[in-house]
Amino acid sequence: CTTAFDLVASTSTGQDNILLQNNTNGAGNGNYGPSIGFGSAALDSTYKRRYAAIVSVQTTADQDRVGLAFITHPGATSTDALEEKMRIQHDGNVGIGTNSPGALLHLYQGVTSSIDTELRIQTANQAKLAKIELRNSAAGCQIQMPADVNAMAFVTADNERMRIISDGNVGIGTTTPSSILELNATSPELKFK
Repeated sequence: CTTAFDLVASTSTGQDNILLQNNTNGAGNGNYGPSIGFGSAALDSTYKRRYAAIVSVQTTADQDRVGLAFITHPGATSTDALEEKMRIQHDGNVGIGTNSPGALLHLYQGVTSSIDTELRIQTANQAKLAKIELRNSAAGCQIQMPADVNAMAFVTADNERMRIISDGNVGIGTTTPSSILELNATSPELKFK
C-alpha cells in the first residue's frame, strides 16, 4: 500500500498521537495536504473508493497558514468527482459553499444551484423562541419568531419594539396590531420629513 503522507506517532506531552504529514504535494495557496478519507456505508472491498474526506489545506501564500476542507461525494455514481463543501480557514472563518470565506460564517450558493440559499433556524419545541441575536460587548438586539405565534418580532435593549403578525399587520409598541400599521405609545407620533 502506498500513501501520500508520512504517519508519525508520538507519546510526548503536548504532541499529537497521530500526525499526518504530506510528502507529495508542494506548498501553495489552495493546495491540499494530507487527509482522512471515508468510504461509503456499503461494503466496497473491491475498489476501496473514497466518498468523503477531511483535508488540510493551505489557505494563503504562507505555508504555515493551514485550515481544513470538508469534502463530500454529491454525485449519483461512484465515479463522480468529490467536491469541497465546507472550509475552515486558518483564521477561523467558516465557509459553506465557498473556499474563501470573508466572514466568521460565510454561506454561498452557486448560480447553477436549483435551490434557494437558506439559513434555517428551527426549534421542535413550540414553547421556545427561534431567534437571531446580534450583540456587542455593551448591548444586543434580536429578530425572533415568538413562541406559539406565527409572527416576527424585533427586539432592542431586551425589549420588543416591533412585531409583524401572520396577516401582515405591523405593530410598534404592541404585539397585537389590528390594522396594517398600529402605533401604541403614550404620545404616538409618526413623522415625515
